[in-house]
Amino acid sequence: MATSCPSSSATCVSPELEGYLTEILTRNQADHFSKGQDLDFSYVSAEGGRFRVNVYRKETGIGATFRAIPTEVPTLEKLALPPIVTKLCDYHQGHGARDGLHRHRQSRPRSRR
Repeated sequence: MATSCPSSSATCVSPELEGYLTEILTRNQADHFSKGQDLDFSYVSAEGGRFRVNVYRKETGIGATFRAIPTEVPTLEKLALPPIVTKLCDYHQGHGARDGLHRHRQSRPRSRR
């Protein structure tokens, strides 16, 4: 019943993880989770670290995933993406397939009541 701890690469058991989650969940989030719903939210630590958090139930207990959000957005060059990605980023307000689908929807006749 071990799962990854949010603060390190160590593992912890569900009661330990529940303790961590109790510290960061709002009352509404805790209520939502107690009703069996999964949670997806952002969290900013006291030290200023930003995270996307998923909290869920699994067969072995509670699980949580913390994904660090970088404080600095990398450039396209730093990401070493193919040149086509830079070209796609230059398109504004939708292009290609989205516009075609949008026009198709507009040309449909309205159904009668």
